[in-house]
Amino acid sequence: MNIAKLSVNNPVTANTSMLAVILLGIFALTSLPREFLPDINFNMSMIITAYPGTSPEEIEKLITKPIEDDIKDVSKINFISSKSSEGLSTIFVKFEDMADDEFKIILQDMRSAVDNVSDIPEDAEDPIIMDMATGDMMPVLQITIAGDLPEKELNDYVEKLKDRILEFSDIGKVEFTGVREREIWVNINPDKLDAYGFSIDQVSAALGATNLNLPGGTLDVENSEFLVRTIGEYQDVQSINDVIVKTDPKGRHVKIAHFAHTIDTFEDATTLSFFNGRPGVSINISKKKTGNTIEIVEHLKALIKDFEENELPENCTILTSNDSSIQIKDAIGKLSLNAGLGMVFVVTLLCLFLGWKNAVFATIGIPVSLLCTFIFLQMAGLSLNTSSLFGLMMVIGIIVDDAIVIIENCYRYMNRGKSAKEAAIQGTNEVVAPVFTACLTTIAAFLPLMLLPGIMGKFMRVVPIVVCLALLASLFEAFFILPAHIADWSGKIKTSKVRNRLITILRSKYTNILTFVLRMRYAFVCGAAAMFFSFVGFIVVGLIDVDLFTMEEISQFYINVKMPEGTNLKTTNSVLCDVENKLKKLPENEIESIVRNAGMLITESEWLFNTASGHIMVDLVERKHRDRSIDEIIKFCREIITDIPGPLSIEFRKSLERALPSPWMLKLRFRAGIWMILE
Repeated sequence: MNIAKLSVNNPVTANTSMLAVILLGIFALTSLPREFLPDINFNMSMIITAYPGTSPEEIEKLITKPIEDDIKDVSKINFISSKSSEGLSTIFVKFEDMADDEFKIILQDMRSAVDNVSDIPEDAEDPIIMDMATGDMMPVLQITIAGDLPEKELNDYVEKLKDRILEFSDIGKVEFTGVREREIWVNINPDKLDAYGFSIDQVSAALGATNLNLPGGTLDVENSEFLVRTIGEYQDVQSINDVIVKTDPKGRHVKIAHFAHTIDTFEDATTLSFFNGRPGVSINISKKKTGNTIEIVEHLKALIKDFEENELPENCTILTSNDSSIQIKDAIGKLSLNAGLGMVFVVTLLCLFLGWKNAVFATIGIPVSLLCTFIFLQMAGLSLNTSSLFGLMMVIGIIVDDAIVIIENCYRYMNRGKSAKEAAIQGTNEVVAPVFTACLTTIAAFLPLMLLPGIMGKFMRVVPIVVCLALLASLFEAFFILPAHIADWSGKIKTSKVRNRLITILRSKYTNILTFVLRMRYAFVCGAAAMFFSFVGFIVVGLIDVDLFTMEEISQFYINVKMPEGTNLKTTNSVLCDVENKLKKLPENEIESIVRNAGMLITESEWLFNTASGHIMVDLVERKHRDRSIDEIIKFCREIITDIPGPLSIEFRKSLERALPSPWMLKLRFRAGIWMILE
């Protein structure tokens, strides 16, 4: 089949196809989800079990070991690692590489195995199983409601905001940090209990027997049928006080209120959280796979503004932090700028050497190929992220190669006197085989990246996919659309004296250099080989550091505070408060927010939970909006907090983010979810 002839003889079809690709590509581009990282499941999971007040040795014996024994028979587990700390068991499970659907089945098998563990103490909390994915690792936004309100009232506002957030269809998960579970305490007076002759077990049985909602079947009444249900769950404290434990022979009821005092309260605090010095609750929001992070954040910020103005009292404020759309906009902006500059350079060079008409023909192929690639990405369910944009940026200069070869060959035939149509058909057909082969060789060079194993392979897989799709799209444009443009729009050939003179000068210089290199070919080959092996040697001996994905600085740093062992939570929080007050000496135009957490500590390797530790997270404004660097700000903070009494150590730690995370970074970042769950 002669595709070039088909294109030249049917220019309307070719141009209509091009317009269809442009319109569909623009639609695909606007609807593609935008993310910082591609949506990837790492085939890892974490089993977290809390047992407050238990030593690490007991955690290992009573929780960690029984769970490990029961899950080790689950298929396709690569390795299991665990950590038993005070009051907390953390088991990390890495599975073999497999498809996402198969991993879901294996994960369900592991959940069943954990549910069947019978040796866990009854008063320990139920194990929580989390699978690791980029969506869980990087919430799109953190919202904090802070204010001087009673805890119950503050929690009510948080619940209202949560309901408003979940109305948005692209929201996947909403998690709370700093919310304590509601508890009803029945404080029994032992003397009164003895006087009535009751035991604790009798009281507990009476409370359990009356706190029930039971179905009662159906009731047929003439032509109607009614569902019967016994409603008995407690609605308030008074309903608990009115529970009858026993009735004496005289018919007098002995109620809970006769020997106990009931309190509606919250569980004991294991951590304390403050935002800009005020108590608050954080909401961590994750999106669905198809959601656009930038649009979601914009929607959430509009919702927050409306909620703060119309529903929150004046003594409450809403703060936003960990805005992932900032990173996404920055990354997409940088890559788009680089891609745009690359396109400008390509067009300039084409104009310089081929003339403006031929440059236009070749340049049309760039947006058409890219937009066609966006269509493929949407059909494949992929997103627009740093990895896919990186692949597009790499291929921008390659996708015009096909067009340049075809245009130059057609131009050669027109110089020989052929008509534009004849030149387009003959010139295209003559180079079909080499152009197609060159494209396939480039695809063959990138396709092996799809076979890379492990986490890095999952992140890199999207790059060869994007490159290959773009190259295939460029072949479609070069063989089906470009010949029609050459035949219809070429016109008369005009020579440029300036361009001819420039090409003559460059050809002369190149000929002289090539002649010199060929004369000294053995020396150049040996020199190139020596340079290659020298660079390899520098890497092997460590003179050149190897870092596939470098760390970049985030506008955030931590101050970790360790107190003497046995320090209670109140004292630790008091010291952290002193540190926070010192930080108020920082200029207001440098600080976005200050978060104080007593009872937890973030180190480079793990998250620790105990009353003798705490940390302060300082969110700074973006670098372009402040004069000082993070290092300068940290140096200033060190100087102003040296005189605070009490702490064993005060450590400063910057937040660093990899372009793509390492396995340990994934494990560490995912442990952030432990705190949100335990809260």
